[in-house]
Amino acid sequence: SILMGQVLDGTGTMLTIDTIEKTARAIVASADCAIGRDAAQLVLSGFEGFRDDYVNHVQHHRCLASLQNPVPCVSLCPAGVDVPGYVALVREGRYADAVRLIRKDNPMPTACAYICEHPCEARCRRNMVDAPVNIRGLKRYAVDHAGNVPNPACGEATGKRVAIIGGGPSGLSCAYYLRLMGHSVTIFEEKKQLGGMLRYGIPAYRFPREKLDAEIASILSTGVEVHTEVTVGKDISFEQLHK
Repeated sequence: SILMGQVLDGTGTMLTIDTIEKTARAIVASADCAIGRDAAQLVLSGFEGFRDDYVNHVQHHRCLASLQNPVPCVSLCPAGVDVPGYVALVREGRYADAVRLIRKDNPMPTACAYICEHPCEARCRRNMVDAPVNIRGLKRYAVDHAGNVPNPACGEATGKRVAIIGGGPSGLSCAYYLRLMGHSVTIFEEKKQLGGMLRYGIPAYRFPREKLDAEIASILSTGVEVHTEVTVGKDISFEQLHK
């Protein structure tokens, strides 16, 4: 506890971290009772899973910059999706509400349910007990059982028009949120179909095309205009886009 206190109050060093690890390993290996062994194992598990947090405390005297959000799974999600929120909704059988909550930060819940690398699970606190919650699996269960979930109504028209070059995941995401804000949006895509690497980089056995098409159709249902097989700079100029 003294060593942990040094890490937290900013007086610890890398030697402190090394001592914590060595001490915990020694107790796990030599303790005569389950209480001592299990207590040390808990410290060791937390250390192994969150060593970078310890290092950041002794080197920079603050919590890890990427973990400003106190919920670790949310912090590690690139989209900052409310993981505890939709997991709780899945538990209650409210699958459509879970999808709606995911879409607040990520307009492609189905894509992530099938192919996300789930970095959220690497930070799951359950790791300190046994194994992480199957977060991506719960998301997939939600999207597979939610049925058709309409998008929120778009905001009042702002009169502003936005051209988006490229209809991949980022372009589609931009279009979705801009439309919800009330802007008019047009996507210019050089290929025949939208989807970018979701369509042309990921095989169908990993992400069925009918699922991708349904996800894209949901985004376009907000009123996004699309022009495919258009190469910006060749078929249409930047000057024309500005107009």
